[in-house]
Amino acid sequence: MSKIVVEMSGDEAKLLASLQRVINAQSRVGDTAKKSLNNADRGFKMVIRAAKAFGVALVGSSGVAAAIRVISMEMDQLIQRQKRMKDAQLTLNQSRALLLKTVKTDDREKALAYSKQISADTGVPEEFIARNLATAYSASGGDLEASRASVQTAAQYSAERPEEIDSVSGALLDLSKVTKTLDMNVNLGYLKTVGALSRIVDLNLQATNIPRAVIGAQAFGATAEEAGAMFSSLSNAMADQTGEQSGTALISFTQQMRDFFRESGLANDFLMTKGRYRTSGEQLQYLQSNPEQALRFLEKASFERKAAGPIEQWLLDRNSVAATGYTKARGDFGDQAKLAREGAEALKAVLADPLEQVARTNRAVENAVNQLQTLNPLQAFGAIAREGNLNTLRELGMGAIAEQVEKLKYEFETGVGTTDAIETLRNNIEEQMQQLRHPTVRQIDKSVSDPFAYGTLAPPQYINVPRNPKVIELQKADVLEKLIEQLTVAVGYSRKIETELNRDVPKEMLEAARMNKEAAAELNEAASNMNNATRNAKANQWRKNN
Repeated sequence: MSKIVVEMSGDEAKLLASLQRVINAQSRVGDTAKKSLNNADRGFKMVIRAAKAFGVALVGSSGVAAAIRVISMEMDQLIQRQKRMKDAQLTLNQSRALLLKTVKTDDREKALAYSKQISADTGVPEEFIARNLATAYSASGGDLEASRASVQTAAQYSAERPEEIDSVSGALLDLSKVTKTLDMNVNLGYLKTVGALSRIVDLNLQATNIPRAVIGAQAFGATAEEAGAMFSSLSNAMADQTGEQSGTALISFTQQMRDFFRESGLANDFLMTKGRYRTSGEQLQYLQSNPEQALRFLEKASFERKAAGPIEQWLLDRNSVAATGYTKARGDFGDQAKLAREGAEALKAVLADPLEQVARTNRAVENAVNQLQTLNPLQAFGAIAREGNLNTLRELGMGAIAEQVEKLKYEFETGVGTTDAIETLRNNIEEQMQQLRHPTVRQIDKSVSDPFAYGTLAPPQYINVPRNPKVIELQKADVLEKLIEQLTVAVGYSRKIETELNRDVPKEMLEAARMNKEAAAELNEAASNMNNATRNAKANQWRKNN
């Protein structure tokens, strides 16, 4: 292990002046940091190099304490920044890994792009979006475009509560089976309409229990409108605030009505014109209009106790809570166009709220910071190498003083963890592995020292004498050898990343981006002109007619 030589000048005034020049140089580099993401790091590397040239360690007397404190603060800021970047990248990696494992190979690149885009548009951290995209992809049967649409809509609707996005996006996809459309405004409008008409207030419960109930009811003959209206009326009649019991009751009710018509000699009444069977709503209406058949149905039917009373009143009393609630719900539902408007207005209302604008701005700032933290994996490598270096050496039995020296050595060698961080870690670990496999013992070199000589003034000289390794040392060395293999792979990746991040963007790409931007502006202008022309034509026609 190489030594760190700490030298302090006896002339504090000269030392302070030297340090001041270093700080000034760092400041000048900092002024140009806008040119590159890495310039701030280069600036500190300049400080480290200059400080080493002046023979300065990060310790000192009171005369230079202020100057050294500036350098120490800069070091601490870079170290903390790298740690934040590492934490952000590792957290995002868990969600991205799930997404990459879930989607088909051909969809992976586009899925990651959608994840970034939705996160940037909504201000919701990408770790939530990537995980929700993976769930939505499974729920949609591998339809990436439908998954993107559902997650984007859910993220816009529940941006302030990211934990709800998963259930809402899943509900929108499930409801598409009922509405027969992938228009997420329609599906959100459906969810919101049923939720508003029902007894359920919690959005998570709505998203969980409404789709399950209406999909089940539709399987036994209910239309989308009938299923939604039946569910909302039952949840109110049963005072069911979760929707779980009323959902179960609805599925049972529609199934038993269908079976009753098939098995009770009412096949002709069940069969409508052109071979179409009565829907669940039509079956309900038939039973309400035929009390005798309704009583026959109730005698054969079996419901949970909480549902039995409301269903009996529904069939026999048109003024009951369930009956009037169902009639009202059917009237409030409307067609798909109305549901689409309802969904669009729900999103618009959320986004237009002044308090939401404050929260949205705050999320945008936080998300921008989060995205900046995930841009440069080299910074994360620096934090991992620094922490891994110290933690590994601690487990090998390093003392506190040696730890501080090793830490200072690491910062000098890597420019505070920004240059060759993983390679430095690998080399340090390899050095420790070799010491474990080929240990030595420190002994006095008797060829040049005589510790027993009377009046000897010179200190004894020491040499390292090889000894046999212990079993525990060889076991530790084996662990480090496996780590070195992994770090060697990481070194290769870090080199690729460094090359890519430092690559200049070709002029033709910049020119293409500029032309695309100009083309987009021209298209916007053309669209605006068309809108103005249409408005003018309508105005002229109105004046002509009036």
